Parts: sequence; C-alpha cells; structure tokens
Amino acid sequence: MAASRAPGITFAGNPEGGFIFPEFLPAFDAVSSLVRLLSLLSVSGRPLSSSLAGIDPPAMAHREVTTPFEAKGAVMRTLLERAVASEVVLVDGVKLVDEEGWALVVPDAEGPATLVTTQGKTPAEAELRAESMAGQIASIIAGAEER
Repeated sequence: MAASRAPGITFAGNPEGGFIFPEFLPAFDAVSSLVRLLSLLSVSGRPLSSSLAGIDPPAMAHREVTTPFEAKGAVMRTLLERAVASEVVLVDGVKLVDEEGWALVVPDAEGPATLVTTQGKTPAEAELRAESMAGQIASIIAGAEER
C-alpha cells in the first residue's frame, strides 16, 4: 500500500489477488476492483461470460475424514509439526502451499470429521493431494488411538 502512493503509480496488486487503484483509494478495495472490472467490460463490449469462458476452472478435490472429537487437536498439531510446504497459512485451519498447489485441512466444527480441500495443476493432481492428506490424517488418528 505504501508503494502505491508513489508518484505515477496508477495500479498496484499483490499475489493474493488484492488490487489498489491509488487515485481512488491507496488501499485494497474489492468494490473499487469490481467497478473497474465492469468498466473495462463495458468498454470491450464483451459479456463477462465470454471472458470467463477462456479461463479453466481450478482443479480441486475434497475429502471428509472421520475424526473422533478428541483427536482433532492432535491432527491439526501434528500436521503443523510435519509441514514441509513452502508456505503455511493458519487462517482457516492448516493450509499447506507449494509450487504444485495447496491443501487446506479444517476440523469440522459440528461433527466428528476433518475436512480436506486441495488444489493442483490438474484434477488428477488435486485428487492425489487430497488422498495423500486424508491418508496422513488417518495415520495420525491411528497413532493417537494407540496411545
């Protein structure tokens, strides 16, 4: 945000998808970004659907691993301890990010389950990542039950 205040800067962004239009507001603003997008679409004369048609949907996979309530903390703690990803994000759960994609593990707030969501470069890679993470969780649960 500080860099966007420099003279001559008309746009700034970050890798997470935040956009800054400093002539309007030198901070991230989703509404401003939406208005800019709509403005660009109106000038192009193309509907949003035709622009989106050229973008492949992300390759994602989901798993639900049955997890006893008393093992949820051990699962999350152990995954964090074992993390070898390039980046670990602890906002929604434990998100492990690397060059090939990511895996997000979240304990279900209501039921005896751990939820796994993954993204890969292809659907097969996302599925493989989800299966691997589900296997790790099952292994952690089995180890916790042995104690």
